[in-house]
Amino acid sequence: MRRDLGDKRGIAIALNNLSVIARDRGEWQHAAELSRESAALFEALDDMHGVALSRVTLGAALHHLGADAEATALHRQCLAVFRDLGNPREIAECLEVLALLASTQGRCVQAARLFGAAEIAFEELGSSMRPSRDPRYEAAVANLRDRMGGAGFDAAWTAGRALTIDEAMAAAFDDQPLATAIVAPLRAAPPLLETLTRREQAVAALLARGLSNRQIADELVISERTAETHVGKILAKLGLKRRAQLIAWASHHEMRDLHELQAR
Repeated sequence: MRRDLGDKRGIAIALNNLSVIARDRGEWQHAAELSRESAALFEALDDMHGVALSRVTLGAALHHLGADAEATALHRQCLAVFRDLGNPREIAECLEVLALLASTQGRCVQAARLFGAAEIAFEELGSSMRPSRDPRYEAAVANLRDRMGGAGFDAAWTAGRALTIDEAMAAAFDDQPLATAIVAPLRAAPPLLETLTRREQAVAALLARGLSNRQIADELVISERTAETHVGKILAKLGLKRRAQLIAWASHHEMRDLHELQAR
């Protein structure tokens, strides 16, 4: 009916709902196909929240199809978007999935920290759906504890619970290099190193790791207001609208060059 009416937003929403149903049935390939179509429609409508919701389901499907690197990249994109939009529940859910993905890829300390960060995020929302109690994650949490040992796991978990949302985002982006095969990447932009000053390049490198303006200021020994000004100029030069778009773009297009720049 939505297709007959030409209702693109309605089609995108219906496709996303169908992808969730396919995911819950374990029909991973079908879920991936539906969520890709939904994300493409939301992107054409410039609805980044809808794009992120669709890509969360796509990331879950890709994980079960054995593409953990792509799933991780997608959930990092979604985490940045939800942080930019101020959606705490979706942030918490992304942290949970990224913790699971880190665990399956052998990054145990990062996984435990992210599970801890997700738990405190859910507590602050007043939700009882916490990683250690959620049937979707309790087995993964138990397995992670066994692999790390009780003391190591508890230390990392406690450290994760102490993180702010910005610090949890930085922890979620912590491994290097990030996956380069991102499904349906954001629109192309001019070559980063040709359009930005050296200072802006350094700021972009820190943004790609998910750092806040305050953390960027501390890293570069500048004021928070100056860091905010640099971020605004970078967005304008690249023709991007949101900080989350810049994080995802930098991670996908120029991560290697930015890390080499930081090393210099």
